[in-house]
Amino acid sequence: MKEYLAISLLALGLATPVMAVGPVIYANGSTATRTDVYYTLCHELSGTVGFTVAGTHSSAQFTFTGTWPLDGSALAGQFVTIYYSGNGSASGMQHVVAGDNVAFLPVGGGATFNHAATLAFSDVFQDSTSVLAPLNEEQIGVITFVFAGNAVAAADGIVNVTAQNCGQVYATGTGSLDEFTGNSAQSGIPVYGSGRNDGSGTRITTLAETGYGINTTINQYYNGVRTGTFGSYSRGANQSTWTSFGLGQDNDGDGWTSGGSVNGDLINPLITTPGIAYIGYSDAVSPAGATIFKYNGYALTAGNVQSGNYTLWGYEHMYVAADPDATAFWNAFPSVFDAMISSGIMNYAGCDGGSYTPGTSCLPRSQMHVLRFDDGAPVLHL
Repeated sequence: MKEYLAISLLALGLATPVMAVGPVIYANGSTATRTDVYYTLCHELSGTVGFTVAGTHSSAQFTFTGTWPLDGSALAGQFVTIYYSGNGSASGMQHVVAGDNVAFLPVGGGATFNHAATLAFSDVFQDSTSVLAPLNEEQIGVITFVFAGNAVAAADGIVNVTAQNCGQVYATGTGSLDEFTGNSAQSGIPVYGSGRNDGSGTRITTLAETGYGINTTINQYYNGVRTGTFGSYSRGANQSTWTSFGLGQDNDGDGWTSGGSVNGDLINPLITTPGIAYIGYSDAVSPAGATIFKYNGYALTAGNVQSGNYTLWGYEHMYVAADPDATAFWNAFPSVFDAMISSGIMNYAGCDGGSYTPGTSCLPRSQMHVLRFDDGAPVLHL
């Protein structure tokens, strides 16, 4: 009966085909690279048969459907559904290993639903996390991070953040302004430090690179209302004062779940005291308002990263266990991602009305003149 009905519909010449169920990927993990992933999927799938998109590049979750390009991969020509949930690099890896349910956005948008994650994007190596179960890994690019500040910090003269400054701030949650500016008259003026929870690759990369230590206790401050539940906290209304997260209260108790919430601390107009944060480049510039500082005397530019002068970066990884759909995506995605973040595709107009200019937030490994063998490891010239 089903076969007869399908033939009858085709005979009537209906313009919209019935889409066969194809590979479904439940990706989670890195929030810092979600913009790069979003625009890559938009570029590859928009205009194809069955194309839909829910969410934007800055959303915690987004979902794409469409027909995968004829690239010779196992996904070629198939109708695919790709769910993405940004919840932190280390957290994402753990969710894949444990088969944890993660919040995803339905194809048509609306309230999120829960499903086991099958693939993780991660800013860090597995040995920088507590995840011990074996995972298949692929490095797909170089992801950059910055120290950024609010308007008060910039007006007070902060232009550069050093590895030493990082330790001075995050050991207690605040540092002294003169340690950044060299102006003794600013001694004792607190500079508050905002940041991520301990499931974040942004946090792991920063603490490894600065030498502070991935597992060293830190204290951080925030100035917004936290909403949501454990594992999916987000930023609500602004507040006019800084509040301590506290020392390691729980997986989310000592920092924000997403880079967007960290950015909210930096662009809050109610705050009249200086604040800084470590954050992914894409989150620091969207929405606008935060000021990006030099790190150890060098500005974030593609040239400075590629030459080894700017060292606040890590490799972007994909991790997968045994799921066949996720494994097919894990094999197919790196080449299209590399093409997107390379300089050949400039100012691509995206699905959410935004645009993507490669060359800053994530760089192709093929354009690097340096390498490192672990998070925070010495940068070596090729």
